[in-house]
This record gives sequence, structure tokens and C-alpha cells, in this order.
Amino acid sequence: MSHPVPTSEDQRPLLQQAPVVPLDASGLMASIIGTVIFAIATIVCWLGDSQSRWLSILVFSTVVGVLLIVYTAWHRQWARHRTARRQNQGEDR
Repeated sequence: MSHPVPTSEDQRPLLQQAPVVPLDASGLMASIIGTVIFAIATIVCWLGDSQSRWLSILVFSTVVGVLLIVYTAWHRQWARHRTARRQNQGEDR
């Protein structure tokens, strides 16, 4: 069910998304920061001689984070290459 957006007298929406440019559109920096945090937590948990499920969860999360970093870096490079190729094709016409 959709609710109508409140409008003012001149029919412009009262609430609008601010025009904010993303700091890192690919999310690579967020992936790196999250993975580093999980890696540090893994080391702390391992040094604490923890035999709980937390150690396995942290190790798994760190591995997934590394895979995410690799994929995100590859995807960013692929997108740049695709954009450059499209621009070159546009210049050839």
C-alpha cells in the first residue's frame, strides 16, 4: 500500500533526498574496513584461547570479507574497463 507524499501549496514534495555523492560507490573501502575489524577480532578471540563458536564465526567472516574484497576490486576494474571501451567506441563513430 502506497502512502501519498505530503506536498506544499506549489505541489513540490516536502521531503526530498539530499544530493549527496557517495564517497566510494563500489564499497571497496567498506569491505576492507569490515574485513580488518573481523580479522582483528579473530586474532583477539584466538589469543584468548576461545573454544566457542565465536572463533569459527569470526574466521568464516574474515574469509568471506577477503573474498568480497577480491570480487569488489575485480568488479570495479571491470566497470572501469567497460566504461573506457564504450567511450573509445563512441569516439570511433
